[in-house]
Amino acid sequence: MAFIADLKTGHEAEDLLIEILSEKPTNTNFVKNTDPKKLSDYDFTFNFNGRVTTIEVKWDKKSDFTQNLAIEYWNPRQMKYSGILATKADLFAIQIKDRFLIFPTADLKALAFDTSKKFKHAEIDNSTMVLVPISVAQPLAKSININRCLAA
Repeated sequence: MAFIADLKTGHEAEDLLIEILSEKPTNTNFVKNTDPKKLSDYDFTFNFNGRVTTIEVKWDKKSDFTQNLAIEYWNPRQMKYSGILATKADLFAIQIKDRFLIFPTADLKALAFDTSKKFKHAEIDNSTMVLVPISVAQPLAKSININRCLAA
């Protein structure tokens, strides 16, 4: 049941980000990834300044409480990479409470696995993740305030 609820929540975050990005005149032609063989590659594509861009979207419901981004990278049940290590997306968006943080995927991956940072790791259900403090990750991201965008 938790998987279905998390999947629904993830789709809601994707839809919300598409709605927000659609308001920008430089962003067009949003296409959700529905290929069952490529679902871990990216969530949707869009045309950004004439270039097709892929994006992976996550919703971290506990980050406001923990002040960490939980960045999934391994599925122990399936014994395979997931999340940041499975995606082929150009951008990695994480919804935290009232905003999205949008990172170049390569930058977030490099930060998450920077061994000099000594970040904690956690395992919950079928996800292993690295916990990156929001204060450390945020300078690498473009931040979009959800309430401000939807109120406009």
